[in-house]
Amino acid sequence: MAIGIYAYNKINVKVKNGSIKKFLCAVMFDQDDQHGATFSSGHSIIKVKALKNYAVGFWLKGDNCKVQKCQITKTGKSSLVGPCYGANMGIVLLEGANCKIQKNIIKSIYNPNEDLSTGIYIGANCTGAIVGNNQIQNSDLGLVFVEISGASGEFKKIQPAKQ
Repeated sequence: MAIGIYAYNKINVKVKNGSIKKFLCAVMFDQDDQHGATFSSGHSIIKVKALKNYAVGFWLKGDNCKVQKCQITKTGKSSLVGPCYGANMGIVLLEGANCKIQKNIIKSIYNPNEDLSTGIYIGANCTGAIVGNNQIQNSDLGLVFVEISGASGEFKKIQPAKQ
């Protein structure tokens, strides 16, 4: 299966205004883990709709990234195995510093495996992450913030979607 938009070891990639549908992962900003989070940085995803993707809406590694005013709906249903296979998550911030995930709507994250589906996942190698004013509905876990290896962040407001 393919990835909608993929950037590896890039700086300041911007994805704005559009829809990405039926990929394994809608957008993936990745980096060579041997170089650290500074090798990939400054990415932004703004006002993008990720619809019916099979594993993950947005997967990010890098400093100073932002995901704002996006919609992720009906994501998941992948039982494949691999880096983002079977993850079944709306937004994954795996590593990076000073990233912002704000004003997003995440609905209906599915997982056919025994693992839990997740709206937003903030990994252990993230520092200074700001996650706020997101609406998360119909996933097993709304927000997962892993606090290992010096992870830190500020939570502003997490609210369920209006029904």
